[in-house]
Amino acid sequence: MIKDITIRPNVTILQAMKSLSNSGEKCLIVIDNNSILLGTITDGDLRRAILKGIDVNKTIKSIYYKEPTFLLKNEFNDEEINKLFFEKKVDLIPVVDSNGKLCDILFWKKIINEQTKPIKKILNIPVVIMVGGKGTRLKPFTNVLPK
Repeated sequence: MIKDITIRPNVTILQAMKSLSNSGEKCLIVIDNNSILLGTITDGDLRRAILKGIDVNKTIKSIYYKEPTFLLKNEFNDEEINKLFFEKKVDLIPVVDSNGKLCDILFWKKIINEQTKPIKKILNIPVVIMVGGKGTRLKPFTNVLPK
């Protein structure tokens, strides 16, 4: 999965658009040949570049975001993850090691889905079901038992 949303800074805008489309995500992670995190590029970054008249055959070097939000491996908890997602309003957060090498990617969709799974709980509440009618459909049972 990491490979699907990572690109190098020397790819063209058009190639980045294709990668973004193929990934199904709204953001790609820009890494160097050693998988060191360099930045991120979103569909919005690509659109703005095109609207500015930048040729789609130019590289993304000048348009990707070079100061991305990221977390250090083994140095964060669920509360920090949630805080970053809500404060930064990002779709994904790269996780890097102490050398800046990309190790993992946290996705907003996955984090929220894991936290909002329904909890099945048995409730000890008496219930009365009220029904109407003469009970003709369930005769002869309704002669002895009410519906």
